[in-house]
Amino acid sequence: MNDNFIIVIPVTINGKTFQFAYDTGADKTVMSYRATKRLNISNIERRPCNPMKHDTAAPADSACFTNLDLYIQGTKISDCEVCLDKYGMIAPSILDYKGYDGVLGNQDIRKKNWLFDFENKCLMLADTTENLLPFAKGYDQILDLKINNNHSNLYIDMCLDDSTSQTFLFDTGRSKCIELNYEGDNYIYYSAFALKDSLIPYLTDRIYFRNQGVLLQALKINDIVIKGVAADLNLSNTVKENIISTPFLRRFEYMLYDSKEERICLFYSEKGYGYKGYEEKESIGRIVKDLTDKGEIESTKK
Repeated sequence: MNDNFIIVIPVTINGKTFQFAYDTGADKTVMSYRATKRLNISNIERRPCNPMKHDTAAPADSACFTNLDLYIQGTKISDCEVCLDKYGMIAPSILDYKGYDGVLGNQDIRKKNWLFDFENKCLMLADTTENLLPFAKGYDQILDLKINNNHSNLYIDMCLDDSTSQTFLFDTGRSKCIELNYEGDNYIYYSAFALKDSLIPYLTDRIYFRNQGVLLQALKINDIVIKGVAADLNLSNTVKENIISTPFLRRFEYMLYDSKEERICLFYSEKGYGYKGYEEKESIGRIVKDLTDKGEIESTKK
């Protein structure tokens, strides 16, 4: 992960290495025009297309596609159909590339099994999960998220606070900062969720920050309680659906994507691993203690 908690992996195409974001919120694999100039591409096809990332994309009538062989450390992903962003297009860019050359979308992600070791920044890729599952030993807390296959992108179903079942877009291409100001103390929080207004009444122990977002002191997801979660709210009518963002993953040591079982398993570690995670937890704890001492916490509960 980079400093913004976006998962970036090295992908080899025609002997050249590119940095791709692992983006479960995108249905297609996309390369930037800047990156494609490093390749000698001749078999380009232009045809109508839908936006690559429906919640932020600008509409495009057509785009250019080609077939390329993508490899990760010698492992071939597949014969990938790649969208060449702005390759001869008039439409504005539909993706904002920040330090990487493209995104690996669900059309290719779902063909393999992936195990991410976030603490050591390692990735293991396999056709089956047999060689990946030993990493689950010793973990009694595993957040098991079942994939909802009614969508082209990765949507998962979760039960929140034992009361409501919700569908979330699991979007590893989304990372957003929230600058919360509490009594003159500014701190940059990385939003773990984007939440629709209709969901908020179901969530307890919440602390609002005007025109910013909300802190959830404790959120029970399926059978695991996650403490100190920052979330975006639909303050400017931009949150069209419930989203899990990449910063949520810093609370876990491993993430396993199982293509056969169609699920995502997150191996929970209370300590977390990222320095931003430590700082954020300490800051949230201080705010909660202060509000508790003032007797203001009770009013935020359901």
